[in-house]
Amino acid sequence: ALALNRGQLAQAEQLNQRALTLNPKHPDAQSIAALIELGRGQLEPAKQRAAQNILDNPFNATAIIAHSYTQQAEGRLQAALDSALEAQRLTPNDSQIIARVAELYLSLGQRKPAEEALDKALTQAPNHSRLLTFKGFSLLAQRKAKAAQAYFVKASDLNSADPYAQLGWGMALIQRGKLAGQAKKRQFDH
Repeated sequence: ALALNRGQLAQAEQLNQRALTLNPKHPDAQSIAALIELGRGQLEPAKQRAAQNILDNPFNATAIIAHSYTQQAEGRLQAALDSALEAQRLTPNDSQIIARVAELYLSLGQRKPAEEALDKALTQAPNHSRLLTFKGFSLLAQRKAKAAQAYFVKASDLNSADPYAQLGWGMALIQRGKLAGQAKKRQFDH
C-alpha cells in the first residue's frame, strides 16, 4: 500500500501480486489490485474487482474505500462520499479513511464537514502529508494563503515528491502576491 501511495505502480503491483498468490481473496490485496487498475486507467476491471470485493467482504472498510475510488473515477462523487462515510462508520478512527472523507467533501465543495474531518484526522496523524495538503487547499479556498502555505510547507518537508503539496505551495504564494521573482527558486520562502 505504501508503494501505491507514492505512485509506484509497478512496485505496488509486484508486492500485491505476492499477497494475492498467498491468498487470492484477501480483501486488502483485492482492494489494492483495484486501485492499481484505476491507476493504470483500467476503469472497468477496477470496478468489477471492487464490486466483487464488496460482495465478498461487505464489512471491510478497505474494500469499501476502493469502491469509492471507482465511483469517483466515474464522476459519482456523492456515491463515493457515501461509500467513504460507510467505511468511516466501520473504522471511525482510521486517519486514511478520514482523509478520504475530507477529500470527497472538498471535491463536493462542502468545506465545513471537510474541515471537521481534516481537523479530526490531523489530531490523530499530525504528520500525515496528504492530510496537511488537503488542509492547505481548504485554507486556500477561504483565502487564508499564509496559513495554507504553512501546511503546504510541512507537507512538502514530509514528502518532497508530493506534487499537490508543491502545487498548493505555489498557489499560496501566488495568492499572497509573493511569487514574482521567485519562480526559479526551488526553496520558497517560509
